[in-house]
Amino acid sequence: MLMFLARRLAVMVLTALCLTFVVFYLTNLPPNLEKLAKTEASQRMSDAEVTNWL
Repeated sequence: MLMFLARRLAVMVLTALCLTFVVFYLTNLPPNLEKLAKTEASQRMSDAEVTNWL
């Protein structure tokens, strides 16, 4: 029973870790970073200003 619980806990930790990396990767894709720059600063930013902000 103890081995079963340890195995289940290890799988849960591994799954949470993998999901964390996937979500972090997807939120740091360049289009998402550009949207973030424009929402944080100004919608009227030029491409050069977005690059400078990033």
